[in-house]
Amino acid sequence: MDGVGEWTTTSLAIGNGNDLKVVREIHFPHSLGLLLLCVHLLHRIQVNSGEYKIMGLAPYGEPRYVA
Repeated sequence: MDGVGEWTTTSLAIGNGNDLKVVREIHFPHSLGLLLLCVHLLHRIQVNSGEYKIMGLAPYGEPRYVA
């Protein structure tokens, strides 16, 4: 997964030995990375500077919405 990077923002692949087969790709503008960027902007975290703060706090949350 990536915010933008290349055209593909998310990809799923299956590896078998030296072979790697791409099963599914999601392309820009659909991106979980861009959604996370919006969360950072809402919290006034500088782009490409403080992302680690939200990612570092994530494990300390409570799983309220687990199905």
